[in-house]
Amino acid sequence: MPQQNEPFSQIRPVRQRKTANQAKSSIYWHLFLAWIFIFSIPSQADFVIHSWENHYQLPSLLRLKIDGNYYYSPSNFDASGSVNVPSGFVYYNRAQGDVTLDYGLFEHFSIFARSSFEVTSIKSNIRPGLGYGFADQSIGMDLRVFRSPRSIPGHRSTFHKFSLIPSSLDIQLQCDLPAYNNALSTSNSTPDLGDATLDISLGLFTTLSFYETLESMYSATLGAGYTYRTSSFSGAIPWSLVLRAEPKDEGLFFHLSSFGIASAHNDPHAASVNTIRSSAGAGGSFIVGGTNSSLLQIQGKIGYRVIPTFDLYISATQSIWGQAAPNGFMLAGGIQSQFGHNPKTPAVALSPDQFGHANRGFINYSLEAKIIKTNDRLSLVKINKGSQDGIVVGQIFDIFSVKKDKSIGEAIARAEVSSVQPEESVLSITEFYTDTLIENGFFANRLIQ
Repeated sequence: MPQQNEPFSQIRPVRQRKTANQAKSSIYWHLFLAWIFIFSIPSQADFVIHSWENHYQLPSLLRLKIDGNYYYSPSNFDASGSVNVPSGFVYYNRAQGDVTLDYGLFEHFSIFARSSFEVTSIKSNIRPGLGYGFADQSIGMDLRVFRSPRSIPGHRSTFHKFSLIPSSLDIQLQCDLPAYNNALSTSNSTPDLGDATLDISLGLFTTLSFYETLESMYSATLGAGYTYRTSSFSGAIPWSLVLRAEPKDEGLFFHLSSFGIASAHNDPHAASVNTIRSSAGAGGSFIVGGTNSSLLQIQGKIGYRVIPTFDLYISATQSIWGQAAPNGFMLAGGIQSQFGHNPKTPAVALSPDQFGHANRGFINYSLEAKIIKTNDRLSLVKINKGSQDGIVVGQIFDIFSVKKDKSIGEAIARAEVSSVQPEESVLSITEFYTDTLIENGFFANRLIQ
């Protein structure tokens, strides 16, 4: 599952991080340059089974994904883009399992690894049979080079506002290594498990969080890069576009994706429009041995967020256009879970001497409500009173903690009503009085103005 979800309470004060971030910046660039130096070998990603996917992860958090997929291809797209069934070819089947780990080392730097195992079945006059073993394995790193102020924890955002301002920009470097030997497959007359190329892809991802509420978020991630392969295969541009509608806590989520690869058309084996590389290892399917391959696929994904850190999902993918590429359909499903701890701190990142500017002296209140939902990243809270209780947009509330005996505690923050419904309202935090995290059940009292 793509494009990555930030739990509500995983926030760190911006001011307290500034010096440490500056000290670490040179480390990030040295690691980035070292990675390029070590793996500066031509390559490409597995563009049929895996899309160009952002693996950035928040610091000190580990994301585990376990996926299974079934791929079926009865034909190829030829060099002109027409669907073609090779002579004697019936079908190509592939079942694959993936285990992916993404880990955030620092605020701007994360690493990832993916291990894959496949079982391939081919019915064809050319090398039919069954093959299985480890597929292409992946390792990589992500460098977050930009994060807009509206996505920084503690920055006050406008509730229910549509925006196309990018919230993040990431650089990703990915290396795909074959864990199989095609020469051995040839000698055993079994299917090849891939092209056996060493692949490196370098590219960018930008995410737009264009509409967000307390309950849900709507976003898009656009990614593109460049891949250059060993064994003289054509270089290419992997790309992806993912639209997401996701809940903040629990509930259904939906992803609609389009992704593929555009060939750089620099394969020396190409002669005019003829495709002369051998695809015998896949029984005639261009999932192996395509020359100057390009492919366009669409995918729909539906899932359920059981808790904020655990997802279940299924997806369906269909190719809709290609050149020297397989024409196929894929069903997939999996789970995603997140482990680790990112310290909980207030949504507004103020230094201690800034707390308490507004709530001083004797203040009268005219209405008491309870906090029923919080969003630290957007500095928003929801209360259990609305327009039927006389609340209107622009009114001011002070938020209070709860003592052990359930009575009202100290003043925590001040907030302004930004959205009202008959039985509930949304408040935007404008100032914190103490260094305390707002929780469900806290009191919200309306000021007499």
